[in-house]
Amino acid sequence: MPPELDQPVTTITPEAAIAALLCLFHQYAVHEPEGRTCQRLSQRIFLHLEQLARRDGMPELLRRTCDELSDAWLLILDRQQSQRQAWQP
Repeated sequence: MPPELDQPVTTITPEAAIAALLCLFHQYAVHEPEGRTCQRLSQRIFLHLEQLARRDGMPELLRRTCDELSDAWLLILDRQQSQRQAWQP
């Protein structure tokens, strides 16, 4: 998570609160039991994060958080694709 989020919750900015929620959603999905996050969901998460990271006027903290998380989701998509190919005859 971004270092700005180490502050007490009552003192963080709205941007930091949103960034924290994005990180929590990310952690929840990545650590879902037995890796059940489907590829379609992963693609949607990745695309939304990418679009948010490139949006004009996005606060730096949110832009950076979305950019970092989209990189992580790209790796998840690559892994899912590899697993899918391994299971196909």
